[in-house]
Amino acid sequence: MGNSCDPRRGLWRGVASTNVRQGISWGAHNLSEPDNVDRASQLEELRFAKRQQWYIATAAVTLLSAIFWIEHSIRLVRWEKIVVTVFIGLIAGFGICFLVKLQNHLKEVRLTLGYPNDLNPWWRGVDVLSVLIGVVALAALVVLYFLWSHQVSAASPA
Repeated sequence: MGNSCDPRRGLWRGVASTNVRQGISWGAHNLSEPDNVDRASQLEELRFAKRQQWYIATAAVTLLSAIFWIEHSIRLVRWEKIVVTVFIGLIAGFGICFLVKLQNHLKEVRLTLGYPNDLNPWWRGVDVLSVLIGVVALAALVVLYFLWSHQVSAASPA
């Protein structure tokens, strides 16, 4: 395994890299100036997708918090609770779906970059993905619990 997995030393530490006049040498081939620019744009794409995962999770939890606040401010009747339940499911479902889609996108970008030590690029960062999915799902379950734990008002037909 060696030192190539040490995060303080960088991913490419185990690969011979030297600056040469034509570009940077990564292992067996030299990267020309256009390749360096493309590589930089791919790395920026990775950073962008990672930030988007956080933004999506934050947006989903914020929307669920707004529903929670509305439910506590206004007592909803049964049919309104059913509609709100559908919205909660849609927010959580789409949020989780987009988080997984971004993880798939991260995998594709990592494959494009051609990391040599990355045997399964989808699993890199899956711990963060799991936490984000867990936060969205838990927020949805908490809002659903409080939505349905309150007594249905007398105006409800059922």
